[in-house]
Amino acid sequence: MISRPSPLRYAAVVLRRACLALVLCAMACSGAPKSPIVAAAPRDPLAGPRRISIGYSLRGRNFPLPIAKVTVGGVQTLALIDTGANSHIVTGWLAKKAKLKTVSMGDVGVDHVGHSLETRRAPHPHIVIDGWGELVDTETLVTDVPDAITNLGIGMFVSAQQLATHDTPIILDLQERELRESTGAPDVAEAIRGLAKLTAKPVRACIDDDSAVPSRAFVVSGRVDGNAAELLLDTGSTRTDLLAVTPAGQALLPKTRPNNEPVVAASGLVTSGTVRGALVEIGDVHRTIDVDVLAGKLDPSCTRDGVLGMDVLSACVLVFQTNDVQVYCRETPGIGAPALAPAETTKKPD
Repeated sequence: MISRPSPLRYAAVVLRRACLALVLCAMACSGAPKSPIVAAAPRDPLAGPRRISIGYSLRGRNFPLPIAKVTVGGVQTLALIDTGANSHIVTGWLAKKAKLKTVSMGDVGVDHVGHSLETRRAPHPHIVIDGWGELVDTETLVTDVPDAITNLGIGMFVSAQQLATHDTPIILDLQERELRESTGAPDVAEAIRGLAKLTAKPVRACIDDDSAVPSRAFVVSGRVDGNAAELLLDTGSTRTDLLAVTPAGQALLPKTRPNNEPVVAASGLVTSGTVRGALVEIGDVHRTIDVDVLAGKLDPSCTRDGVLGMDVLSACVLVFQTNDVQVYCRETPGIGAPALAPAETTKKPD
């Protein structure tokens, strides 16, 4: 029984040929037991900080979003490192393959463009990130995704910010292709040395620790083509975009051109247009990029005008604490995330 609606998680599924980002917002029972905010199962304190390399390829072809290998319920799969997801999520196809027990708790999901989705929970998904270790075996959201995403073999979305603990910040260096635990202030200072600060203005955190699945997402303030915009930090989105229903999106609509690349949200195809060569200004970081304008609905649980995608973030270092993030970027886009290889036909995972 749902006693009050409370946002659980955020992400969006946006597919451009083979590019995607996941955003869900679930509503859950506030009476459910709270999960601890811890990133991984207990381990040897002498083992040193966790560190993994992230990849930008799928099936031997370039892919513009950060990928890691994980095991869920004993089944190995690929996971997207997705800061647009405010908690970890397992896809429905992988939950079935791993024979995870899932339960419906009345959760309602909202995808990237505000459309509703059904979500379930896996009480004990047994998630292990290769090279990182086992995560605390606690309730994790499960949702079905379109075939276009299933065919890529992506079975999970890892929320990088959820790996941070009260004692240990997380550093996600997208150009150096690395996700790691910080060893302290000198380590952070070295990671961001000489970089421009994207988060020059205070970051808005969307946090819910009162639900069974705690969530956190982060929104930055800036300008897109001269218009004020609030953008969700989203390493699961190939491109920066705006919702057409927002003031920033409305301002750009007259400049849009038809987008011939299909954009797929978790609820299906999305109508979109593109503004070529829009100036995006956030803090000390300025980029001239193509910005998509998507048809969709506003999401009141973590209000925003759109997302800041990998067309900007691929040159950045994100430093997550439990309730905050600081972002620093190289002066020019880096080579961390390669251009997407020509589209190919993919098979559904076995």
